[in-house]
Amino acid sequence: MSSSNGLKAGALASMCLVLMACGGSGQDDGTPSNISTHLSGRVIDGYLARATVFVDTNNNGRRDAWEAYAYTDDEGYYSYNLNTNTDYCVAGIDPALGQYCLNLQVDISHFVIRIDSGYDLQTGEPFFGQLSRRVNIQENSDPNFIISPITTLVTALDDEQSTLTLLNKLGLNEADLDVDYLSDREFNAELLSKAITIHKTVSVIADRLTDVYDEIGSSLGTPNDASQAVYLNLAMQINGGTSTADEVLRSADDLVEVMNEAEARLRSIYELRELNLPTDIGSVNDTSGFSRAVNIARQVPTIVDTVFGGDVDSLTRDDVDGKIKLIESVVVKSLDEQGGQDSTIDSAIAFITAVGNATLVESLSGILNSGDTFVSALKNNDFSGEDFDSPEDFDSAVSLPSGAEAFSLIAGKTVRLSDPELGDGPNDLKDIEVAFFFEGESVADAGTFKACVKYIDGASSDGSLGDGNTRGELIEGFWTLLNAQNNESYSILMTATFLGGSYQSVIKPAGFIMVDGEERYALRFDFDGDIRDWHTENGFNFATTVPNSASECEQLLPSRVGI
Repeated sequence: MSSSNGLKAGALASMCLVLMACGGSGQDDGTPSNISTHLSGRVIDGYLARATVFVDTNNNGRRDAWEAYAYTDDEGYYSYNLNTNTDYCVAGIDPALGQYCLNLQVDISHFVIRIDSGYDLQTGEPFFGQLSRRVNIQENSDPNFIISPITTLVTALDDEQSTLTLLNKLGLNEADLDVDYLSDREFNAELLSKAITIHKTVSVIADRLTDVYDEIGSSLGTPNDASQAVYLNLAMQINGGTSTADEVLRSADDLVEVMNEAEARLRSIYELRELNLPTDIGSVNDTSGFSRAVNIARQVPTIVDTVFGGDVDSLTRDDVDGKIKLIESVVVKSLDEQGGQDSTIDSAIAFITAVGNATLVESLSGILNSGDTFVSALKNNDFSGEDFDSPEDFDSAVSLPSGAEAFSLIAGKTVRLSDPELGDGPNDLKDIEVAFFFEGESVADAGTFKACVKYIDGASSDGSLGDGNTRGELIEGFWTLLNAQNNESYSILMTATFLGGSYQSVIKPAGFIMVDGEERYALRFDFDGDIRDWHTENGFNFATTVPNSASECEQLLPSRVGI
């Protein structure tokens, strides 16, 4: 999205930054039509809620306007939820459920299904990267497809012999691609361990490449991010020698080669699209630019092995959520590293992999198994010192702030949130507020919402707002209490669609913050890993009226900075 379409487009683009973490499909607009085939399945990283799932007919790693798409539901399913026996593609279904129906609109049998954006239900974190699966619906009487890091690695190779070789090196067979290994019915800790190791390794390397090649995903004709290039070259590296997949994932030399070849592919895309090429990160002759990402990535298998423990086969489904959160906390630290070197990443790796810390690691992962513990809290910890060496310390490190309470019965209520920062006059004024109106049945865990958004940043005291600012816009979408138990949850997932893009955000309780010497209740927004705490003066209240226009939103959200 850009502001070239005028003030309204600019304002909505700004609201994407304020309210939602941008999904991977924002560059194109296409409405499903001419239904021919319903494709269904489930997406696993953990299970991904509200991810964009699309049919990539031209295999360019990006959803084009003509390509069918849908979203995954609250359990990671698309088109059909096996647990609830819900068919999202049945005629006349409520639009809130119809958004999960993936309709194949063109007469093709071989194609790639891709997944990006959304939130990981096991960790509560935004999903980074892209997952995929190559399918042939003529060979599947039941077009129901599991999509996971394992299917993504296999998808990178497009001939049968290479695929079989790769599966053999992974110690897998074709039937393993269809296993919902995180479910109660088919839980398989070995497959889970392999999948986490693969995707977290790819994520660390791809993030470094995407940081430098930042036109990838934002310029027309480029893939959504660097992850598919990394997956491809990792698959080729595993197949290209005598080493096992595990040996390649632990080898600095092999991962340097993977990163080097992936970078070469990104540079060829830049040249094809006539984009301004950044300086090479590294090369096989000078790998210094690759060393930080590779050094972290090659330790992912050891981190996973240590956290999962030596006897993986003895693990049960109830054991693993905390372990997944602990692994994710280290990966998120790495994804957040911007320039320089964050020493707390090294401290986290050292803490987890130290031989003498096995009991502490088990204790920490056990505490993380609770539903009210969060990666977003733990990732800010330095994993060292006397304040991080006991279960009591761990409990404090992974919990939301004191006073944070679960969300409950929010349908029919409204909450107005304000960014406490107001900028400085005369030319850098800031005034950002959002008023949510949650709609749905009184005891529902999901429904629709409307939101009034005021976004003023860098404005002048003479009343000049500038492009991208707005005094009030109305947007609509869907909300869900994630992983709700007894109508309570610590996370509200919201999805909105406008200007052809899908946008998601997770809201969590954040206790209290001080505003002008006064204690205010706070809510924490996770924007693609960027956490912000905003305050609310009155908390959640029953809505007496619901706005229906931008002008009503402007009246609801008057200026706090005198413009």
